[in-house]
Amino acid sequence: MSRSAETDVVHYDFCTLFDKNYLFKGLALHESLRRHVEDFTLWILCMDDTAFDVLERLDLPDVKLLSLAQFEDEDLLAAKETRTQVEYCWTCTPSLPLYLLEHEPGLESISYLDADLFFSDDPAPVFQELGEGSIGIVGHRYGPKWEALAEDSGIYNVGFMVFRNDKRALTCLSWWRDRCIEWCYHRVEDGKMGDQKYLDDWPARFEGVVVLQYKGAGLAPWNFDRYTISKKSGVILVDDEPLIVSHLHSLEIVDDGKNFILAYPEYGVSRTNAKLLYGDYTKALRRAIDTTRVLEPGYSYGIGEVSPHAQRERLRIQRRARLRRLLSSIPPLRWGWHYAKRVLRPTVEPVIPEGSLKDSWKAPEVAKQQKALIEEELRDPTGVAPFRTFLDIVDYVLQNEDIRASRFLDIGCGVGHYSELLHRFHPGRFDYMGCDYSPAMIETAEALWPHSKFVVHDVFDQGFDYSSYDIVMASALVDVIEDFWTVLDILFAKTSNLLILHRQRLTDEASYSVTASGYVGQNTYATYLNLGELEMRLDRFGLRIRKDFPVSDDIHSFLIERARPLETATVGEA
Repeated sequence: MSRSAETDVVHYDFCTLFDKNYLFKGLALHESLRRHVEDFTLWILCMDDTAFDVLERLDLPDVKLLSLAQFEDEDLLAAKETRTQVEYCWTCTPSLPLYLLEHEPGLESISYLDADLFFSDDPAPVFQELGEGSIGIVGHRYGPKWEALAEDSGIYNVGFMVFRNDKRALTCLSWWRDRCIEWCYHRVEDGKMGDQKYLDDWPARFEGVVVLQYKGAGLAPWNFDRYTISKKSGVILVDDEPLIVSHLHSLEIVDDGKNFILAYPEYGVSRTNAKLLYGDYTKALRRAIDTTRVLEPGYSYGIGEVSPHAQRERLRIQRRARLRRLLSSIPPLRWGWHYAKRVLRPTVEPVIPEGSLKDSWKAPEVAKQQKALIEEELRDPTGVAPFRTFLDIVDYVLQNEDIRASRFLDIGCGVGHYSELLHRFHPGRFDYMGCDYSPAMIETAEALWPHSKFVVHDVFDQGFDYSSYDIVMASALVDVIEDFWTVLDILFAKTSNLLILHRQRLTDEASYSVTASGYVGQNTYATYLNLGELEMRLDRFGLRIRKDFPVSDDIHSFLIERARPLETATVGEA
């Protein structure tokens, strides 16, 4: 930030980085700066040749481009060999403002922006709050429902940061760059997570750090519920402060650019907030798509496809989150949530296909639909709540030295997608075996993931030795079997070390199971467990819950460990 002596206009220097998949969002960010900042320069580090080529031809005003060839040094190139594309972008984050401050000596400061930020007003109040500080950072400011995320994702958000061109900021940036080159991965490990957890102790570690408090900077889906968001006289207000910049995290572009969805429907963004905060953004994204396709017809990087089943599931989660928030916000209605859940359950029995509901899982068409859904979701697995939770469980296991884990049995593995997550995030760490009673699922899994082993197996058959595995996992297994306590008793009796009960619906009532729609043309079950009943059942088998991992709303995953040797209880007696 600098001020012209002649015009008294403040000039801002911003920087961002993105690849071809974030091009549309980067263009929307640039448009928002053009609308709300009178004088600025936006430095863009292009993380691949495609992004550089398109941006160079667009020749955007107030933009200066950096290619990787200009930017990368030996340390970054060495780190690049061990990082995914997302991890390498994070690795480069501290190096970008440091590079600009060292190579552009005329800069008084540089502000780093994530590519999915969007400005709604002039940023002057934020820089005024920085005052004589050297480093400005913004907290996540999690809403009450999401406060637990700070443990893994950190106290502060990297999305918007300010660094002055002085010794204090350069010292901080140099330290941060060194740490990210040493370790910057998309997992939680030893108190680290990507580039972001490093910020947790900055106010104590470095001089000149200012934690910016302006409510209108740093608004994001994880803190919408902290504030009253409204619009008066054309200005969006966060409580009583004008919105300056929002972090519109998790928005996905789908249907060839015609539609937009939230990758994390668990946020339960209200329709009012969606209209206020995402309305102008989606219009800017559409203009970015149109502008790009004038130069590059058919450009579709960063546009996803969502299967009908996945779209229905996202809408279900989002509507349930909205209803829960509504009922919780109106005191007279809180007591009625117990009864509202009853209303939300299916009241009409679905049409049952030929054969039993259990056999419907074996249909080749169901395997095809799961394959299509999984391939779409694995494009960004950490954007899918069950995948993110599974990776959190695995990280927890690996971080605890008292847990021995190498042989992994996935019961009811479907098309084997969790084997791919283990292979992608922890290559060579686990000896994985997937089993499922559907031959079509196992055939699909073997074709998709040749790096893993799969076998057709029914949990009710007695010929499979579970005790030789360090971890046994059942992911929503009881949702395809009506006699859920019997199948759980089998798992509890055979587990010798750890059991992951993944994606389990919970209820405050007695445990029950109802018929429900599954994939298109398939009917199945939805099973709800009472936590108290589950814990009593586990205790009878010498097991206990070591850690509870929330997935979304009333869906949880549990890491279960053996507390004592199994004594007299047998299947059917518990």
